[in-house]
Amino acid sequence: MKLKALGDRLIVRAIEEEETTASGLALPDTAKEKLLKGKVLAVGNGKLDDSGKRTPLDVEADDEVLYSKYGGTEIKIDGEDLLVLRESDVLGKEPVVVHGRRESNLVEPEEAKRLDDLRQDVQSKITRLRALAK
Repeated sequence: MKLKALGDRLIVRAIEEEETTASGLALPDTAKEKLLKGKVLAVGNGKLDDSGKRTPLDVEADDEVLYSKYGGTEIKIDGEDLLVLRESDVLGKEPVVVHGRRESNLVEPEEAKRLDDLRQDVQSKITRLRALAK
């Protein structure tokens, strides 16, 4: 089925987070954050400005995006769980590789790696604290 989004909306398939940390530790479901990353399957033709002219969206099909935790509407198409988002729910695009070089409109690659390492460290500590609390 070909998907079509309208206006300033896009249709996104959530991307599952890693099941293990960089050091190989398995993460229980309780330690994982709610999915905030997805692949854009379809985009609308843009939002209307005050003059009635359509403004194209900043995302395209196949982009990987980060989106607002509570944004969007969950839908099911052909048994697949998808999300319909407004462009305003999109926080940014994930880094992409262009000619062998990582590009990002969010942060520099070194900073993205450092932030990912910190996130994994925090998730690991949360998992240990939860285990101690039981």
